[in-house]
Amino acid sequence: MKAIFIHKDSLLRDSGLSVQAEPDSWRLVPATLEAVRTLAADDTLVFLYAGAEGGDSAPQGLQVLARQVEAAGGRVDGLISCPHAP
Repeated sequence: MKAIFIHKDSLLRDSGLSVQAEPDSWRLVPATLEAVRTLAADDTLVFLYAGAEGGDSAPQGLQVLARQVEAAGGRVDGLISCPHAP
């Protein structure tokens, strides 16, 4: 089994979004959603993660991104966020 870990900032940058914007305003572009969708396979897990720099919005932001990926036919196997201060 393999795993791919994708930092939330990478997804946002790929879609031309600001990491400073409110998570509810994030809308991943179709090319980003397709790229994440193609990563998931029977032998590969996909995790989204955010470090301490994500602050209090990290868990909410990860959920927003995961919902968009899944709505586009992709799969997210887990969300990882660091609860510690930067």
